[in-house]
Amino acid sequence: MVLCHDCCNTPKGKDFEEVAGIFRVVFNAILRGGGEEYVMPEVPPEPEQLPSSCDWTQTNSNAYLLSDGNQYFDTKVPINSKNNISVTMQVANGANARIFGTLNATCKYDMTLNQNSKLGVSMSTNGSTTYPLVDAQPNGKNTYSTQTASTATTYTNKYIYVNGTKLSNISKKVTNCTGTNTMLVLNNDYITGVNPALSDGIKLYNIKLYNSSGTMIHNYQPVAAGTDICGYTVPTNAMWDTVSKQVYLPAGTGQMGYGVDPAE
Repeated sequence: MVLCHDCCNTPKGKDFEEVAGIFRVVFNAILRGGGEEYVMPEVPPEPEQLPSSCDWTQTNSNAYLLSDGNQYFDTKVPINSKNNISVTMQVANGANARIFGTLNATCKYDMTLNQNSKLGVSMSTNGSTTYPLVDAQPNGKNTYSTQTASTATTYTNKYIYVNGTKLSNISKKVTNCTGTNTMLVLNNDYITGVNPALSDGIKLYNIKLYNSSGTMIHNYQPVAAGTDICGYTVPTNAMWDTVSKQVYLPAGTGQMGYGVDPAE
């Protein structure tokens, strides 16, 4: 990586490095095996499957990907209100973020942090269960998660947590629904109070998905472009799933950055 100064010829694929609370822009060329620059697709491609024996893991918990609000991931997991998700992220340069959710789906499962530092959650068929906006500790690195308290034939009692603390005023019944739309991260339809101009730096550290039985089905970790994972060279800053042994590439416009927070 090369620090960019005024005289740099700046390629696409910029990374961000935080030093003493100040963001410095760091650039790295995002290349495929033949030297071709990786082009960000509008729609997420299918993940790259690696051998089941691959045991690569991101060992630095401070590693992150950086989105300017225009890049996102598709977990490829169909919507099911009985599933649960955990997203560790930080609004690093801006004020709001679409944390996870759906696009153009009848079955809603969305969480959004707006520019007033309030957390909004919309779940169930046609978004019929919309929770009030609540204080959500937006500063710093936070983990936003859902947890199933109990289930019935037609509904699920769903809790919302921030850093392991339950937000009791949005522990509500969620009408059970399933759909073919998949769960997205850093993208959804629930844009109440979201100003794109204030969504300029979202650090994404980790994504975990659990099925209705509480079993972890995905554990996505940040991985830098050029990393060799069991013989596969990652073509752009991406997510590696330790459970399915797949590399998930982002979509959208522009490029996602990669960085590592200073050790505390």
